Amino acid sequence: MNPFVARSLLLLSVTAIVCSTPALARAQYQPEHPKQQGMIDRAMGYLNQNASADMYAAGGAALAGYTALKVTGDPEHPKVKTGIQAAQSIIRKAVSGSTETHIVYDTGVACLLLSAVSPEAYRSQLEAARDWFVRVQKNHGGHGYLDASRSTGDTSQVQYVMLATWSMDKAGIRTPVTSTEASIRYLLATQDPSGSWGYQGVVSNSNSLVAQMGVSRSLGTAGICSLLLACDELKLFGNRSKDEDGIPKAFERIDNIVRSKNDPKPTIKREQVQEALDRAFNYQDRAGPQAQEWYYYWRYGQERYESLREIVKGKQDKSPAWYNQGVEEFARTQSPDGSWKNGTASTAHIDTCFAVLFLIRSTQKAIGKLDEGVAFGGYELPKDVSSIRMVGDKIVSNKDTSVESLLSLMEDEKNYVGEGMLANNMALSREPAERTQQVARLSRLLDSQNAVARRLSARLLGRSEDLSVVPDLIYALSDNDPFVPKLAEESLRLLSRRLDTVHIREANPKDQQRSAAISYWKAWYLGIKPDFVFLDR
Repeated sequence: MNPFVARSLLLLSVTAIVCSTPALARAQYQPEHPKQQGMIDRAMGYLNQNASADMYAAGGAALAGYTALKVTGDPEHPKVKTGIQAAQSIIRKAVSGSTETHIVYDTGVACLLLSAVSPEAYRSQLEAARDWFVRVQKNHGGHGYLDASRSTGDTSQVQYVMLATWSMDKAGIRTPVTSTEASIRYLLATQDPSGSWGYQGVVSNSNSLVAQMGVSRSLGTAGICSLLLACDELKLFGNRSKDEDGIPKAFERIDNIVRSKNDPKPTIKREQVQEALDRAFNYQDRAGPQAQEWYYYWRYGQERYESLREIVKGKQDKSPAWYNQGVEEFARTQSPDGSWKNGTASTAHIDTCFAVLFLIRSTQKAIGKLDEGVAFGGYELPKDVSSIRMVGDKIVSNKDTSVESLLSLMEDEKNYVGEGMLANNMALSREPAERTQQVARLSRLLDSQNAVARRLSARLLGRSEDLSVVPDLIYALSDNDPFVPKLAEESLRLLSRRLDTVHIREANPKDQQRSAAISYWKAWYLGIKPDFVFLDR
């Protein structure tokens, strides 16, 4: 045989084997994957044993507290409590007139933590920080260093201000529309022609973009994140909560009333920012690798960018290629002590926090955690349960009757209740007496022997808008079923309007997460009903 032909056939054979070998396919990771969980556990071990000792000490403590809260869901975690103290100190320092180099960064992180722990408990501090952000916003709309010699905006600092105000906005603490719009105009005026952003913004005085200084991928990511956060604050990508979050209609109406009474409507439209978004998306799609300097800072920004871009696309990917690549790289670069660092120990504390926040997909969870509901598809329940049949894990029916049939079916322990019976849009009666009776029956069903009946009851009680069911839902947090505790806390979040308070994120919660959730929600309920006595069951 001709040697060239033989060599070609051999090459084709090897190529076919490589391309068809499943073992060589890239792994598909999600935050709950054992590989990430092992890395996160080691990282938290490092953070629990080490405090930030560099120039970011106060902000580092707040960041570590935020990271610990996102991982454990426990507001009583020592790192969280230390972080809260640091966050309060940072905000006091900021509003008193500090011009320290990192004060804008630190205040942004402080707001992230306090918003996540309890926006009600720390409302005064958060509102003071918000007002401070508005006061120190520069005339061109950017944020940056506060010493008198620097009038420019700083892209990275703008990002942390927008991240803070976006988080506060989700917690019901609104930044004036005029301030958010000024930030958007600044970002539009300082975008580099490439679609990226630079370090200290050079403001264009015309419709033409001007070249920026210090353009890099990390700053480009910071710039587009800032723009996406600001646009989402103004609901330029739509109001997700109405259709996707399962929030009761009354809550949505109240939310809109609060903004309409205190703030003018936005004047910027989506079409005015679309060209800048497209340029930025194109830049990110073709950008080369990030330099090692500020690497983990960029990775955390990347997770934020990709999660926010999913809002624009209207579609979430649970295991995207960029995330899988990052997981594998982090597995190779994690130090034996559990930390990550850019080559020096001085920023290991900060870098480790950024790496963990990337691994847990913290921004995606903040955006869409109410969408998930339960682990089964087909939440829509047919009105007629007398002739239901299962198709996969969904219920289908052609007849029409009332929710009373479902309650009767679940109350009889002899009846079969399928796992598809998990309602999303089922409505309780509007007639007060009948509704009260239905709520009472659902509360009793939390003690049912049928786990699926307990899941359905835990989910529907969140739509009752009846605070008398809170103790029953708190009791359900200790249910030994994998899904009931998560559903019960979602209902508590809806009833309390504390949508960002999450202790139980996944099925099969750990005892520590259950305990933290029970303690938190008992304390909240006693805050509104101080005479209530919780009895052991």
